[in-house]
Amino acid sequence: MRLLIALILTCAALPLLTRLEISSGNEAWVDRTGPAWAAMQVLEQRFGRDEGFVIGFFSPDVLAPDVLAWQAAVVDDLATLPDAGRILALTNAEDVTVDEFGPAPAKLIPTATLDVEQRTRVLTHPLYRDLLVAGDGRAAAIVVDLAHHLDEAGSALMETRIAAVLAAHPPPAGGEVVLGGLPAQKQAINQVVADDQRLTVPLTVALLAVLLLMVLRHPLLVLVPLASLVSAVVWTYALVAVSGQPLDAILGLLPPLVMGIAVATTLHLLYALTRAWERQEPHPLHTAMRSVTMPLVLATLTTIAGVGGLWWGPVEAVRRFAPFGAAGVLFAALSAYLWVWALARWLPQRAGTRLLHGPFGEPLGQRLGNIAAWCARQRVVVLGVYVLLTAISVGALTRITADADFLHALPPDNPVRLAHERIDNDLTGSLPLDLVLDLGRPLTISDLPRLDAQISALRQDPTIAYAIGVNDVVTLVHQRAATAKQPLSDDPLADLRLGAAAVWKRLVGSGADGGLDHSVRLIARQHDGSVATNAAAAQAAMARARAAFPTATVYAASGCLLLDATSQRLVPSVAWSLGLALPAIGVLLLIFLRSWRLALIAIPVAGLPLLFTYAILPPLGWHLDIGVSMIACIALGIIMDDSIHMSAAFSRTTNEEAAAGLVGPVLFNTCLALAGAFLACLFGGFSYTRHFGALLGLAFVLGLVVNLTLAPALVAVFRRRSA
Repeated sequence: MRLLIALILTCAALPLLTRLEISSGNEAWVDRTGPAWAAMQVLEQRFGRDEGFVIGFFSPDVLAPDVLAWQAAVVDDLATLPDAGRILALTNAEDVTVDEFGPAPAKLIPTATLDVEQRTRVLTHPLYRDLLVAGDGRAAAIVVDLAHHLDEAGSALMETRIAAVLAAHPPPAGGEVVLGGLPAQKQAINQVVADDQRLTVPLTVALLAVLLLMVLRHPLLVLVPLASLVSAVVWTYALVAVSGQPLDAILGLLPPLVMGIAVATTLHLLYALTRAWERQEPHPLHTAMRSVTMPLVLATLTTIAGVGGLWWGPVEAVRRFAPFGAAGVLFAALSAYLWVWALARWLPQRAGTRLLHGPFGEPLGQRLGNIAAWCARQRVVVLGVYVLLTAISVGALTRITADADFLHALPPDNPVRLAHERIDNDLTGSLPLDLVLDLGRPLTISDLPRLDAQISALRQDPTIAYAIGVNDVVTLVHQRAATAKQPLSDDPLADLRLGAAAVWKRLVGSGADGGLDHSVRLIARQHDGSVATNAAAAQAAMARARAAFPTATVYAASGCLLLDATSQRLVPSVAWSLGLALPAIGVLLLIFLRSWRLALIAIPVAGLPLLFTYAILPPLGWHLDIGVSMIACIALGIIMDDSIHMSAAFSRTTNEEAAAGLVGPVLFNTCLALAGAFLACLFGGFSYTRHFGALLGLAFVLGLVVNLTLAPALVAVFRRRSA
């Protein structure tokens, strides 16, 4: 009957999983309330959206007639796609000519076969070289902007449609086509994360099964924690589905957390049950649950408080993780009780005896007890070592940097990564950067020298692959006029408004006051790479523009600025989250343990492993990213669990060796299970997922070490002083 109840409760959540959706994007990673987002909205409102796809084509001669015919056919089909914005390619790009009536638009490529002069004109064109064509004529691009209203789901669909168009038009012999751009990069990240989840979730279960079989040494005993983790994951995902929240890259980190907590809680219950069997208690299950419920309840509450601290993070996706993570922890604890209760009567008592007295039981407890006893005796030495390690770690923390490099976080063979690297190296930058200067007055000829200085500075920046401004069009018109031996009027800007309207609208627009020609745009493209480096270049460009135009309002629209604004808030958010979670946990410890000394000991014992973990980042050369910033709150509550169980053992005996020997084996085994659950992330393709799993696994191991060494030393100090 008990087993049937457990199965019904688990299976009841399965129909809800059909409503679970996979997120198609990662816009929740950015802050939509800051100035970086506002700048992108200004650009979009005045000049249109500028974060589209880049189709790169590589061939020995991209201006050959068959290649140009291929580009024209592709552009025609792309123009029929719903939700496609402006499409810019060599075959539809607009040039400028000058005749007796002044400047006028002309096709960049007038015929399918180009003579030497026309080829030179295209390859050296100031507006399109390094954007639509490489100077050596071996690379070309088609830029497909997105419609104003298109969201990330629509962007994903657009990528599929573009890929279908390219598949329908095979490139000419000797040519190679790649698809990149910021939308493609976003979808590539989500696809890799989804692939990682499909790999790491079953791998985590398999790894936990092996570890549990090694520890518990009986299939029926192993079945209990495995059933617990399945129920916990099913109900956690069901809650996500019911809420209507899509499963994004951050929520994809729920399974290892939930599985680890379920296994850890189940192991505590199984060890307590086997001790009750050994003592031949008349009601072993009731006795076991009663003996560990207080520390388990406290451990669950502190873990929920730790995970709940993520609610104050700077990233919307992380804040969304907090309630689901807290609920997952609760489901994990309840599932452990459910399945121990359901399967207790079928569990073999002889296997329980082997568990207590096997290599992961009594012998391990003796060794851990000896370590704790030695640390209690050598408390001064132990405390001195930890003071030194703390000082070194604090010094290392000052060298932590917040950054992201999403391109190189993708697997080396990822098509989008390869596409971006090829486009960046041989053609143009993959990431748009736009400066919008709201002059508050019409653009005049006197502004052109200062604008030219801004463009020159952008071109000298190593992160910039391409940059143009309205002064480049003016220079082009003067060149065309000189070639045609045609005079220009005294107001070339007025000529441009009439004779090159399409180019003019790309570069000059209305201002915030609604006045025509009151804002001017500088267009640049950056190489894909470090978010911090690209954002610094954008900030420098914005500072130069403000200095050159002190009365203008300057906006810098860049995805890198948007992500960097989030990254730079990660360090204070970690401190803020821990600052809120630690006092809450301290109050819980004081209420349940009724000993201010034990509560005081538990806080540094749980906090130092996090300090040591983050201190390892600079030597490894890893940056603080969104996933790594989550480690603090996730690990805090779980490491605090060990401190709680250790403190509860210390409260029952004055012998540090006996306390460590009693709870040491189960703490060791739960640490093994938790580390195993997250170390499965090392097999993922996304480097940030690997960093997250590796550092969390390390944090759990360090938590066990600190609990077995520092906690006995601190307890010994307090007891000697109170004696």
